[in-house]
Amino acid sequence: MCKHILNAQVSIRAPCCKRWFDCAECHAEASDHELAKSIEMVFACKKCKKCFRKDLENFDETDEYCPHCDNHYVLEAKTPSFGIGVEGDDPRLDNRLIKDERIKQDPKKSIFNQDITYRMDRIRRKNYLLFQVIPISSNAWDTNLVKVNPSFVSINWNAGGGGAFAVIPHKNVGKIHDGIPLYRAHTAPVLDTDFANFNDNVIASCGEDSKVMIWTVPEELGEPESPDIEPVSKLTGHGRKVGHVLFHPVADNVLASSSADLTIKLWDIEKGVEKQELKGFLDFVQSMSWNWNGSLMVTTCRDKKLRIFDVRSSKVVQEAASHQGIKGSRVVWLGDTERLATTGFSKMSDRQVYLWDSTQLEKPIKTMMLDTSSGIVMPFYDEDTKILYLAGKGSVKDVLKTDGNIRYYEFENDELFFLSEYKSSEPQRGMAFMPKRGVNVNECEITKAYKVTSNCIEPISFVVPRRSDGFQPDLFPPALSDEPALTADEFFGGKNANPKTIDLENGFVAKEKKEFVSSAPKEEEKIPKTEKDVCFKEA
Repeated sequence: MCKHILNAQVSIRAPCCKRWFDCAECHAEASDHELAKSIEMVFACKKCKKCFRKDLENFDETDEYCPHCDNHYVLEAKTPSFGIGVEGDDPRLDNRLIKDERIKQDPKKSIFNQDITYRMDRIRRKNYLLFQVIPISSNAWDTNLVKVNPSFVSINWNAGGGGAFAVIPHKNVGKIHDGIPLYRAHTAPVLDTDFANFNDNVIASCGEDSKVMIWTVPEELGEPESPDIEPVSKLTGHGRKVGHVLFHPVADNVLASSSADLTIKLWDIEKGVEKQELKGFLDFVQSMSWNWNGSLMVTTCRDKKLRIFDVRSSKVVQEAASHQGIKGSRVVWLGDTERLATTGFSKMSDRQVYLWDSTQLEKPIKTMMLDTSSGIVMPFYDEDTKILYLAGKGSVKDVLKTDGNIRYYEFENDELFFLSEYKSSEPQRGMAFMPKRGVNVNECEITKAYKVTSNCIEPISFVVPRRSDGFQPDLFPPALSDEPALTADEFFGGKNANPKTIDLENGFVAKEKKEFVSSAPKEEEKIPKTEKDVCFKEA
C-alpha cells in the first residue's frame, strides 16, 4: 500500500464505481478496495449542492442523506484534498480547483488544468506528445518564440549562417529531425513569427536583418535534407531590426510590424506595400495588441509609455505612464471590452499587473502585485471564458529565472479574480495559445497552451470537468472564425466590422483556402561587383 494512500493524500472515486483507488502523488494503485474505504471522503448533495465529509467504513449509498437538507437522494462522491471534482474523471488529472472565496462555484469557473503529457502513462505519453530535441533559438530578444494554429506549430530555430524558423504539423509530434526543411531566407536571426488568422498555411516572420517575409506552409513537414522553403514576398522598409509581427483580427492580409527604428508599419501583404506608419516612440516597442475590431492598437514601449493608436490616421489617441521598472512590459486587449491588461515591473522589480480603461489612460483602474520573480510575465486572454492567463517567463541558463507557472484569473466587472495556478518546475522560455477553433470541445478543453522549454514544445490542456457528454454551450459560445470580415482595401478605406464567429457544437471544419499569391515586386538579386565595375564607377 502506498504511503500517500495510507495518509489519505489520495484522489479517490466513489465506492459505488467499483474502480481501484489511485494515488495522486505517485500513481500507485490500492489493491485492497475495502481498506481504501476506511478513508474519509468528501460528498456533495445533488439537491442543495453543499459539501460535507463522511467516513466510508459503514457507507451505504442507498441509505444516505444530506445533513444540510435531509435529502435522501444518492450523494455524489467528490475528490478530497483538491476541492470539488467530477465523478467519472480520472483523478490523476485533478490539479487544483478554485481557491478564491470571492468566486462563486459556477460550473464555468470550476476550471482545472491537466498536463497532457501526464494524461496516461507518464513516459510513453510524454515522449509521444512532445515536440522533442529542437534546437530552439537562443537569441536574447524578448519574444514568445512559438506560435500555433490548428494545423501547425512555428518555432524560432537556432541556425547558423543567418536566421531560420521551423513550421511543424501537429501530427509530427515526437523527436524532430534536425535536418527538416527550414524557412531560412533571413540573413540574421529570426525574432518573431505570426500565423495569418484566416489562412492556416500563411505565416509572417521578421528578424534582425530589418526584413518582414511572408511564406506559404506546405501541408507535409518534408523529408530530412529536403530543400528549404522560400518566401512568397519580402517586405522592406524598416531601417533596423524588426522585433514583432502581428496579423489583423478582422481584415484579410493586413499585418503590423514593429521595429527598433521606432516605428510600426502596417502592410497589405497581398500587394506587398506599406499602407501606414505609426510614430512617436522614444524607444523600441516591446509588445502590441489589437482591439476587438482592429481599429485601434495598443503598445508598450521601453520608454515606459502605454500608447493607443488610431491605426488609419496614425495618431496617438491615448498615452500614459505605465510600469516603471526597467524590464520588459506586455499588453493585451481584453476582447470586446474597452479594458486593457498590462504586465511589467515596479521600480523595486516587483512583478505587476495593471488593468486600464482604454478611454481614459490617466492611471490604471486596478493594480495588482504578483511576486518578486525576475521573469517577464506573458499575458493571454480568452474572450469566450473571460479568463486572463499570466505565464511567467523563465530561463534554463539563469537560476533566478525559473518560472514555469501559469496563473489564471477571471475578468469580471473591472476585477481580476484569481482562479488557480498551473505549477511546473520546468522553466518556460516562451508560450502560445491555440485559437479556440483548434480545441477539443468533446473533452471540454477550453484552451491549450504550447510551452517552450530548453529543447522541446510541450502542450498543456485546460479542461472544465463536466459529467454530460453533450456539447456545453456555456463553455463554448460562438468562437472567432477563420473567415475575414473585411478586405485590406476596405479596412484601409476606413470601414469597420466585428470579427466573424462560428458555432463549435458540430466541431470546426476548415474550408479549403485559395493559395496565397502576392503581387509584390520580386526583390532583385544583388550581383557582386567586380573590380572592373568599381574602377569604372570611381573614374
